[in-house]
Amino acid sequence: MGQGRRRNEPDLDKDVELNLADRVEFTEAILDSLPVGVVVADNNGRFVVWNRAATDLIGRGPTQIPIDDWSAAYQIYEADGLTPYPVDRLPMVRALRGESTNDMPMVLGRLESADRVPIIVSGRPIQDSAGNPRGGVVMLFDVAERSRLETALRLSEERYRIVIEQTGQLIYDYDILSGRIYWAGAVEELTHESLECFQEVDIAAWEARIHPEDRERALALLERAVARSGQYRVEYRFLRADGSYFDCEDNGRVLADERGIAARMLGAMKDVTARKLAEQDRLRLEARLRDARRLEALGRLAGGVAHDFNNLLMPILGYSEMLLSRFGPNGAGHRELEQIRTAAERARDLTRQLLAVGRRQVLEVHPVDLNREVLRFEPILRRLVREDVELRLDLEPELGAIRADPSQLEQILINFVVNSREAMPSGGSVTIQTRSAGGEDRSPTRSKSLVGHVLLSVTDTGHGMDAETRAKVFEPFFTTKQTGSGLGLATVYGIVGQHGGVVWVESEPGQGATFTVAFPSDAATPDPPAAPQPSTRTEQGTEVILLAEDETLVRELVRSALEELGYRVLEATNGEEALRIAESYPGRIDLLVTDVIMPRTNGRQLRERLRESRPNIPVLFISGYTEDIIAGDGMLDHDLDVLMKPFSLAQLAARVRDALGRADA
Repeated sequence: MGQGRRRNEPDLDKDVELNLADRVEFTEAILDSLPVGVVVADNNGRFVVWNRAATDLIGRGPTQIPIDDWSAAYQIYEADGLTPYPVDRLPMVRALRGESTNDMPMVLGRLESADRVPIIVSGRPIQDSAGNPRGGVVMLFDVAERSRLETALRLSEERYRIVIEQTGQLIYDYDILSGRIYWAGAVEELTHESLECFQEVDIAAWEARIHPEDRERALALLERAVARSGQYRVEYRFLRADGSYFDCEDNGRVLADERGIAARMLGAMKDVTARKLAEQDRLRLEARLRDARRLEALGRLAGGVAHDFNNLLMPILGYSEMLLSRFGPNGAGHRELEQIRTAAERARDLTRQLLAVGRRQVLEVHPVDLNREVLRFEPILRRLVREDVELRLDLEPELGAIRADPSQLEQILINFVVNSREAMPSGGSVTIQTRSAGGEDRSPTRSKSLVGHVLLSVTDTGHGMDAETRAKVFEPFFTTKQTGSGLGLATVYGIVGQHGGVVWVESEPGQGATFTVAFPSDAATPDPPAAPQPSTRTEQGTEVILLAEDETLVRELVRSALEELGYRVLEATNGEEALRIAESYPGRIDLLVTDVIMPRTNGRQLRERLRESRPNIPVLFISGYTEDIIAGDGMLDHDLDVLMKPFSLAQLAARVRDALGRADA
C-alpha cells in the first residue's frame, strides 16, 4: 500500500497555489488602484500587465500582439500629434533593450474614436537578480489630468496669496541658520517697497529698519524666543521706504529641526498705528477726564467754602473801608487799616481764582468785539510789563463778535502778559494777536477743526518750556516760580472752558512761548461801547429797604452802611422774619436786599412770596457763592440782580441806587 496523506494533513501544494493566486490578485488590485497607467511586457515582447488606468487612458485593453505591431495598432504620435512615433524610440521597446526613459511627451490616437490624448510616458527595464533582462515597465501619465492638477495647485496658491494679502499683514519665513528672510503679503502696502526689492532683506537689514529706540528690546526678545524655540511677540516702529515709521506688531513662532535646534521662525507683522493712535487718544481722554474730575472737585471745594469765606471777608473789607473814610489818610492806625484791607483783598482775589479754576464763577456774557476789548485793556497791560519789554498788537480787522464776559477777558490777558513778563527776565517782546480761524487751524487738545472760532494769541520771546512743563502748565497750583499760588494759568483754563473755548500752549526751550485761546464766534452784533455819562446822582437816599441776611456780621455791616447813606433799614435774620416784617409794616417798602441762601426760606422764595402782597418791589440779591444764582452753563440767571460778596461799600451804594432807579423808571 502506497504511502498517502494522512487524514486532515494540509495540502501544501494547494496552499502554495492559493497563496500565489492571492498574491497575484492583491498585486492586480494595487495596480488597478493607481491613478497612473502601468503596462508591463516580458522579454518576448508580449504584454503581461495592463492596469485599469491604462485601459481608461488608451480606451481599450491590450491585444496579444507584439510590441513592434502595437505602435501601428494604437497610433502613437510625437508631441505634435501628426508624426508617427518610430518604433525603436518607443519607451517600451527601449525598456526591453535595458534602457530607461524619462517623461517622453506623446500623443495617443484612440482606435474607437478620433480622440488624440496627450500623454507623458516613461519606461524602465526589468531584470532578475543576475542582471538578465526579464521585460520592461511603462508608466503613462495623463497630461490633461496633470494640467488639471497643476491648475488646481496654481489656483490654490493664488487663493492663498489673496488670503495673505487681504489680511493686510506682512508674512515672513525667517531661516535662522542662513539669516535669510522670505516675505509675502502686504509688503508694498506696509513698507512702500515692491516685493522683489524686499526679498533682498536679510536679518541684518531687518534689524536696521527697527527704530533705534525700539531695536534693543526687539532683538533681546528675538534672542530669547530663538533660545527657547518659543513664541515671539513684540511691538516696535518699522521704517518705510519714504523714511517714515509705522507701529508694528510682530508675532512669530520658532520651529526646531529634528535635532531640537531652532531652524526657522514663521510669523506676521501688522500695522497697529491706528490702534496706537486710538490708545493715545484714549489716554488723552482719560487724562482730560481726570483733570475734569479734579477741577470739579476743586470747584465743589471752592463753592463750598466761598459762601462762608466771603461772608467772613465782608466785615473785614467793609469795616476797614468805613474806618479809613472816617479817619482819613493821616489818622491814627491808617497804615494798619490799609494792610488789613490789602490782605482781605488778596484773600478775596484768591477765592475768585479758585472759583475760576473750578468753573464756578458767575459770568455776565454778551456779544463783544475782541479787538475793542484788547485796545481797552492795552493801557493796563502796558503798565504790567517792564521798560525792557516791548508790547505789540497785531489785530485782524473785521474780526467779528464773540460771546464773553469782558472782565474775564481782562483776567485772561493779564495772566498771559504777566506769565510772559516773568519768562523774560532780561527783556524781550510780547505780541498780542487776534485772527479768525481758518480751515488749517485745529485744536491740539481736541484734534478738531476750529473753523467758526476767533483766536487770541499771546507770544513772548522768553526762555520757553520743555514738554514736561507744557503738560502741567494749566494744572492748579503748578508753578516754576519761587513764589506764587500757581493759579494764574489754571484760572485762564477755567475761564476759557466756562466760555466754551479751548486753550493751549506751543513752546520749546529757548524759543519763547505762544498761548492761544479759541473762542466760539457769535453772529450777533457786538454791543456798542458805553458812552461815559456825567454822574448827576447821589448815593444818598431816604427810601425804606428791607434787609434779609442770616450772617450777623454781614447784616450789621450792610445795615450800618445803608443807614449812614440815609436809608431806613428794616432788618431781618432770615426769610420768614422778613415776610413777617413786611406784613406788619404799614408803609411802602422801596427795595428788598436779600441773601440768596438762607435757612427755611431762601432769597428766591422770599422774593416770590413778598411780591404776592407787594408786586412791584425791586430786589437786589447778595451772595458769596452758590449754584442757585447761575444757570446750567455757568452764566448769570437772567432774572437775578446779584451783587457778589465780598463787595465794597461804594459798590453797595451804587447798586442800591441802580435798583431803586430802575423801579422809578
